[in-house]
Amino acid sequence: MVAANNGVPQPPQTKQQCTAAAQSTLDSTTNEIKSRSPWKAIGGGAGFGFITGSAVFCISNPALTAMCYTSYGGAALPAGLMGAFRGGSGAYAMWVLNNIGALNTAQSAYNQQVQNVCNKLPD
Repeated sequence: MVAANNGVPQPPQTKQQCTAAAQSTLDSTTNEIKSRSPWKAIGGGAGFGFITGSAVFCISNPALTAMCYTSYGGAALPAGLMGAFRGGSGAYAMWVLNNIGALNTAQSAYNQQVQNVCNKLPD
């Protein structure tokens, strides 16, 4: 008897039970990571890109600044839209990379659990 659960001795855990528990943890972590939505990241990146794209256009040289004043900022719309596209795309790429990293971390934790703990238990 190895551990007590509410005072009741539990039998030793087997390699199969340990591996199944590790797999269950990996599955739930993977499902949680895959359920994350990218839209919050994309929206934030697009908003920031639109604002900075428009601002850079309007202050980059005096002629463009004059165009922004005379059009009430409308002249900066194409630059703002391009900035939004770039910002949203960049934010989505970061979201993907972060999730790939999280998935790799979960897989690594599973591998370490199986190799360092489960494989040392009796069959």
